[in-house]
Amino acid sequence: IVKGEKTAKMLHNEMKQYILETGGGEAFYTKSNNRGANISYTWYLNKWRKKMVKAIGIDPGTKSIDMFGFDDKTEKILIDKIIPRDDFTKNPQIILDILRNLTNSIGKIYVIVGPSGYGITPKRATETEDSEILMATFVSESDAKRRLKIIGLRELMFFMKKASDLNIWFTPGVIHLPTVPRFRKAGKIDMGTADKLFSVILAMKDQAESLNLDYSETSFILIEIGFAYTSAM
Repeated sequence: IVKGEKTAKMLHNEMKQYILETGGGEAFYTKSNNRGANISYTWYLNKWRKKMVKAIGIDPGTKSIDMFGFDDKTEKILIDKIIPRDDFTKNPQIILDILRNLTNSIGKIYVIVGPSGYGITPKRATETEDSEILMATFVSESDAKRRLKIIGLRELMFFMKKASDLNIWFTPGVIHLPTVPRFRKAGKIDMGTADKLFSVILAMKDQAESLNLDYSETSFILIEIGFAYTSAM
């Protein structure tokens, strides 16, 4: 938190150093009546963003696995692909094949947000424990014998754990958030998967920017309608 009689130039230099040291700018938040200070913040954040980011997200839906990727610098779409869930369940490896072929054609993908089942505390796939993947794809023995669709997801997550050539991250569900009281988590497995969580985050960002609000001031109900599940958050 910046306080006191700091000049725009001083704040400008401090923000530059912070962003260089941390590799990012979003976490640095300041309010100031000094217009020059606000301009400095925006300039350095945008400069940092020019170095970002080729990113891909993978959403495992009931009917399909959806892959979407973009280049933040050129604003080009890298991939927008839908794979039928039945095809994926038969051969989960096809997702990694697509990612590697894309890497060969466009170069390094800076970050890939992998499908995370019921959620995993944010971490690289290669650093994930087997037990975390098993918990994120909770199934019974009979489910495994019937090869339900979540079995294909579990296999893909284990494949991703071994894919050291790709920067894949697993992400949390609602139940992993420290802001959700522990008593609400008792006896629960799924309180909202990562796709539901990120839908809310995007809606918070949109409302905050559209109405000029702090994130803590946003207030809404978001409805997500899928092939099999409908959720209200």
